[in-house]
Amino acid sequence: MNPEEMRELITEAQAEMIIRTVTISVPILAVASGALWGKSKGTLKRGLLNGVVIGLVGPSLFGLWRFYNYRVRYDPETNYAGLHRVDVLIENVFVFILLGIVAGVIGALYVRWLQNKIGST
Repeated sequence: MNPEEMRELITEAQAEMIIRTVTISVPILAVASGALWGKSKGTLKRGLLNGVVIGLVGPSLFGLWRFYNYRVRYDPETNYAGLHRVDVLIENVFVFILLGIVAGVIGALYVRWLQNKIGST
């Protein structure tokens, strides 16, 4: 295939627009869904709280996207290309594994707290 004919499947601007849309829409949809679920179950506060906690995924995604873009950036002045560096790849893997573990622990603690709260009421 001719290099002039080769194009990106999705441009960086399109990816940025998708991430921004998800960042804004996920919290709104999560809180609205949590409120509807909570109202149908007769526990509006719990539904709203669940919606807020799940809604934090959107802003977290945006922060992680910005972090990743910074790590793999290309700086023509210094000729730094993070995407081509093995140390950046390995550090990204460890950072995202660690963040996944932290998110899992926080999620498990939240579920445990919520179950104790439900059991005590």
